[in-house]
Amino acid sequence: MNYKKEALEYLQAGLNPVPLEKGGKIPVRKDWGSPINKDVNNYNFDEIGICTGAISGGLEGIDFDIHNCDNPSELWKSWKSKVPVHILEKMVVSKTKSGGYHILYRTDVIEGNRKLAKNKNKEVLIETRGDGGYLKCFPSEGYEIIYGDLSKVNKISDYDRAILLSTSILFDETLIKEKKYFYEGEYKDPFPDYNNDPNIGIDILEKFEWVISRESDKWIEMTRPGKSEGVSAGYNLEGNFLYVFSTSTCFEELKPISNSAIFCILECEGDFKKGYRKLNSMGYGNKTKGEDIEKSDSEIDNLNFLSKDGEDEEKLAQAIDGTIPIGLSYGWPQLDEYMLWKDNTLNFMLSFEGVGKTYITLHQLLALSVLYGKKFAISCGENEVYNTKQVLIEALSGKEISYFKGNYLELRGYKDFINAHFFIMKNDVHYSVEDVLERANKLHKLYGISGVFIDPFSYYKKAPTNQYAYVDNLLSELNIFTKTVCSVVMSLHPITEATRATKDSEGYPKCPSRYDAVFGNIWANRSDSFTLYHRVANHKIKAMRNIMEIKVEKVKDISTGGRITPIDCSLSLTYKEVDGFTGYFDKNMINPIHKLQNKKTAHQNSENIPRVSPGEAF
Repeated sequence: MNYKKEALEYLQAGLNPVPLEKGGKIPVRKDWGSPINKDVNNYNFDEIGICTGAISGGLEGIDFDIHNCDNPSELWKSWKSKVPVHILEKMVVSKTKSGGYHILYRTDVIEGNRKLAKNKNKEVLIETRGDGGYLKCFPSEGYEIIYGDLSKVNKISDYDRAILLSTSILFDETLIKEKKYFYEGEYKDPFPDYNNDPNIGIDILEKFEWVISRESDKWIEMTRPGKSEGVSAGYNLEGNFLYVFSTSTCFEELKPISNSAIFCILECEGDFKKGYRKLNSMGYGNKTKGEDIEKSDSEIDNLNFLSKDGEDEEKLAQAIDGTIPIGLSYGWPQLDEYMLWKDNTLNFMLSFEGVGKTYITLHQLLALSVLYGKKFAISCGENEVYNTKQVLIEALSGKEISYFKGNYLELRGYKDFINAHFFIMKNDVHYSVEDVLERANKLHKLYGISGVFIDPFSYYKKAPTNQYAYVDNLLSELNIFTKTVCSVVMSLHPITEATRATKDSEGYPKCPSRYDAVFGNIWANRSDSFTLYHRVANHKIKAMRNIMEIKVEKVKDISTGGRITPIDCSLSLTYKEVDGFTGYFDKNMINPIHKLQNKKTAHQNSENIPRVSPGEAF
């Protein structure tokens, strides 16, 4: 069969259809993660899927691979019984060819694919499909809708989504193996008798106004103080630990927490030294001071630092099938072959001072927010905060800031969008890069930011030590941060000698290379991408002053898209006015924000975006 009709219906409903190979799940369309729009007519759709994430209006799916379960029907039945009926009624439920299930809904929380539950062999039972993912769907062979309508997917609240995810996580059979005992790291159990009694942990929680909402043979589900309903955490009766889902508690979320850690956090306000001394005085454990607890050698003894066979199977399978998701387009088609946004990557950009690297980067990040709902932390140390906000408002509206004099209602719409997607750090403290990363980590936990823009490196406070050694160590920290938290975009300046380097035939400075950066090629060597920006701000021809030349000098992973620009390739964006809209346009006269506003103004698009404001600390 040909599912072109259904593909058109899904597209009309705001979903991005994916043409798949007959009898399989491999996309026929190479750039399946980008909007298909009119290209939908170029494919047969022998099988069909739909993109998840922002590209399909915030579509998220929960995928049940219950063939990995010892008792598939029992898992599905048990999961449904734990989700309130009024939430289930909002779902679109599809049964897959293999007997699994897809739960589909729309959400304001845009994030990537996430494993929620595994069996004892670490095979996935339940996972989400979000940004950068897709799901094969009805009416592909073997797929059926058992509830709801794919052309009418409901949007659910953050609360309802939290219930769905927390319920799913409680089916993870591997959590018990991850149990940790907290005291400035992971340690052997200092209080075995205390930590192996579930009544102790539950009694402390109830003392501090946690309420039991439901019980089963494996979990005591609990609601945090200040809430009247919903599951905020679960206490595991097999492993004797607390597992918290909510970010609105004093506990670190998504980490098994022992009774002794619960005691220290609640009874001693997070002071583990004090808590361990108290527990010792109560007759538990055999250490006199918390600081004497020795770090566990179990990870080394059990070779847990090695990747085991069966781990990382999803990415291996994608590599074999050729289905590794590519990065996201910034919205300027001319750049797509070379330059894409990728989550959890370390990205450096180099340019001379005064070129406008901050300006164009803010425009590019804004395009990602408009196209995909991405959120970013911004720390521009050399810019006034109001100026950063002004650049974003002008980029979103295509108007100079003076236009809004008297147009405050229109300005409010743009400001709401900016406030929902950009968290701009104050400049009243001279931060180090490490300080910025610490704050970005907090924003990632609270608001799900996709990246942090640090501009420029030369501004930030540095340790009083050998500077090369400092940068070498910082790059290691940045790599760990990007892989575990979110992407980093950092701007660099060339060494002074670079400004006196080779000039072009007209006497203007040529674009610098990655070897011109302070401390040389070390930045490019340790990065995922390295990009050069160059503009001749004093060119004798006025029009030439607005052309930003772009060169990509490194792309670490070309399997996810992007590549180095050849010597004879010229990438550029020109800052100009088109149809009353001022912004960066490529050679095909495309600006992604302007293109979107041809359909609907950006401030109207922000109407359904949650209004959030960063805390005063930021």
